Amino acid sequence: MYDFWNALDFLSYALLISAVLVRHLLESKDITNARRLFSLTLLIMYLRFLEFFLIHRTLGPTLIMIKEMVK
Repeated sequence: MYDFWNALDFLSYALLISAVLVRHLLESKDITNARRLFSLTLLIMYLRFLEFFLIHRTLGPTLIMIKEMVK
């Protein structure tokens, strides 16, 4: 289980670095590929932070209640 989260952390850092490199090293005016990489990085980091908050003793149940109210 811990290997999964470590791999997810590594993937998010690698995607972030590659997005920055694509954005700044390519001289193209079209930066859609960099935006896609940034959005994928943001999604992975969001999943990681959500997992942390669900484990937290006071924030976890609150997030679950909010999720059920939104449904």
